[in-house]
Amino acid sequence: KVIDHARARTRRPPLIDDAAFDTVALRDAVDPIGQITESLALFRALRQLTDRQQDVMVMTYLQGMNAPEVAAVLGMSSPTVRSTVRHSLRRLREILGPDRTMEGRR
Repeated sequence: KVIDHARARTRRPPLIDDAAFDTVALRDAVDPIGQITESLALFRALRQLTDRQQDVMVMTYLQGMNAPEVAAVLGMSSPTVRSTVRHSLRRLREILGPDRTMEGRR
């Protein structure tokens, strides 16, 4: 879905592996190697989500789309998108553990 949407908008989708090396966190990091390790762990965790959760999270956080935009692309309601984000974030916290979560940060 993400790739189809990106093609429709005539731009290349941000790929998860590429995105791990092109983040604001990495550019601003005091410890770039540590930040790369953390980013890779996050993107590995994203791969453990369902396809639907991955689509919603990529569109929301990597493409910066809001819930109505994601809903229109994926053919679901805005409340469903928000619920999917909430459940996905909970799952990512479980996968990464409490010491790896980034509360309050996108």
